[in-house]
Amino acid sequence: MIGAPRSTKLPGNARRSLLFVALALTCMAQAARAQMTSVEARIASITGNVYLSNGLQVPGPAKRGDVLTPGEEIDTRGGGRATIELTDGSLVVVRPGSRIALKDFRTAHSLRELFDILVGQVRVKINHFGGKPNPYRVNSPTASIAVRGTEFSIAVSAAGDTEVVVYEGLVEVTSLSNPLDKVLLHPGQGVIVRANQDIRFFAPALGEDLNVQSGSQDGGNNNEGQVSSSGGDAQQSENAISPQSSAGIYDRFVEDVVAARQGPLYLRFTAYPDSFLDSLENPAYATEFSAPAGRVFLVPEFRGSQGINNTQSAFFSNPGKSVDYSLSPQGSFFTPLPDHRTSIGGGVTVFRTGIQSFTVDDAANSSFFPGATGTRASSNATSHSLFSGSVAVSHAFGDEKKTSLGFGVDHVQGSGSLLNFVTQQDAPGNISSERVDSRSNLAENRIKFGVSHDFSGQRKIGIYYNYGFLAADFSNVSHTLDAQPQPLDFTRSAGRFSEGGIRFRGVLTRKLFYGAQASWFVLSLDEQLRLSTIVNSHQHNRTTGSSFAVGLGYALRPRVVLTLDLAGGFSNTATLRAEEITGNPLERNRRSSPFFSAHTAVQADVWKSLFVNGSLLTVRQNLYSDLTLYPDRVGRLLTSDGTFAPNGYTGDSLTSYYSEFGVGWRFNRALLAEYVFSTDYGKTPPSHVFLLRYSFGKHEH
Repeated sequence: MIGAPRSTKLPGNARRSLLFVALALTCMAQAARAQMTSVEARIASITGNVYLSNGLQVPGPAKRGDVLTPGEEIDTRGGGRATIELTDGSLVVVRPGSRIALKDFRTAHSLRELFDILVGQVRVKINHFGGKPNPYRVNSPTASIAVRGTEFSIAVSAAGDTEVVVYEGLVEVTSLSNPLDKVLLHPGQGVIVRANQDIRFFAPALGEDLNVQSGSQDGGNNNEGQVSSSGGDAQQSENAISPQSSAGIYDRFVEDVVAARQGPLYLRFTAYPDSFLDSLENPAYATEFSAPAGRVFLVPEFRGSQGINNTQSAFFSNPGKSVDYSLSPQGSFFTPLPDHRTSIGGGVTVFRTGIQSFTVDDAANSSFFPGATGTRASSNATSHSLFSGSVAVSHAFGDEKKTSLGFGVDHVQGSGSLLNFVTQQDAPGNISSERVDSRSNLAENRIKFGVSHDFSGQRKIGIYYNYGFLAADFSNVSHTLDAQPQPLDFTRSAGRFSEGGIRFRGVLTRKLFYGAQASWFVLSLDEQLRLSTIVNSHQHNRTTGSSFAVGLGYALRPRVVLTLDLAGGFSNTATLRAEEITGNPLERNRRSSPFFSAHTAVQADVWKSLFVNGSLLTVRQNLYSDLTLYPDRVGRLLTSDGTFAPNGYTGDSLTSYYSEFGVGWRFNRALLAEYVFSTDYGKTPPSHVFLLRYSFGKHEH
């Protein structure tokens, strides 16, 4: 039998299989060509002073659009910031105070060396290709960082200590002094690498977004072309979620009374006089009272959570489960003496505030078991009490009693408590706990001098000067870890301050009022630091500042009042810290905070005794810091709160908005009740204030 010739056509299934293989090979070839394509790096944006050099010439200013080549260095130690964009879609943000050297990032046949970070802070976002991140490596003086993830930050100190925080994906970190010491970081983890030491885990505070192109606002920040790095900017402690880091700061009342003098005062200066408030500030104004008069306030306030600083906001991780409250009864009274030239009076304030919080996190990074995650429960209870009292006496001179001199004394006394308890369980079931019980005290005494003069045409000027002393201390009463006693922290502060100011008010028409105010202050504060995280040291702080404000008030109708206030100023703080045993310097930090604020408000009577009001305060603040750390006798470079931070000059801008909306009822000319809703538009939970005011005797202006 002669067989029929075999057909040359392939079966349908075989043809489809070959077609699929061909398409796959084509895609793989295209992907390979794409991977082999040379990557270009270009400066996408610049803020401030950024310099570029290649080692062969004097560094010159970098410009947006500059194409970067291997071997070039970018220097932002002049306070600038640069964003580098690679053609594969990756981004590198070089923060102020940094210096990086570009490596051969264009090589595609092996792991690309992206750059060496010599000092400072960078944040990196590596673009995915084909579902996998591009193969990059970043080096520091002490570590090699292999990119398996997509987003991370690096901070390098002048001594070469390296901090790595991962936000997305995986990153492998290797110690250069011990190549066998390597770790794989998952999102939410951080490590510190020091020469000749084991890699150490820590728990950073996350939640920052890399939003370089849009310059979005987040929590009041308005940093166009900038990015916030949790690792370096917040200067997180290696024990950030431990109660110890929360307890190692002054209590809130210390921040309110002491630290408030180290920051700008956001003035809401009104053109309308208030005899009670004016007399408490400048005792010479007390001669305005021609008959006995007094005023009593009761001001309870409730807020969802505290949220006052980075450390505490990181610790109180779930503000929805905490309660922040305060109660502040206040009273003031002034009366003229029989000669009708001399007046005496004063005021008393009692302030009580507290926070109670309980949080549970089922997937928290453990501070007790490095590198592990598990369930963490945190309970916190704080309370602060503050008493403030003042007395003043003034005397009017001349036939028309237009010039007055005043003298006053203020006293502030406060105490506080802080109790933190944290329990953590890792996946295998190991349980560990830490408890910190702390106490703090504050005392401030101030003497005041003032002079005022009435001009013709309803114009008045007042000048005042204050000089005072303050002292505060903070101490751990107990600190246990797994029921075992731990070292106790102690901080003592003592200082003096001077403050002066001038205020002028006048009337342009029956409806239009105006005013202007200027003030300045100097604060000198010495601190003894006995903290478990750093060597014993002493610190000197000197803060100077000034401000200026102008205000307009317009009575649109007898029952509708508009006000507009504009203010500006600055505060500069210099901090010098030295080791107690050797006297060697440990830290030098200079901070400046110029600001500008605008405040507008309206109040109107809407029906009989019912009135409403609303206001908007906008504050634009620039924050600059120049930090230098020196090694202690054991070679560590740490800030006064025991955190790691690279040296360098940094600068940021902040725009914040605050509003108050109130509705109230006048029962009679003496009694008034009001509810005020206060918000900062999402930065912290809103507060609810209930104000009850009773006035007697001479009515106000």
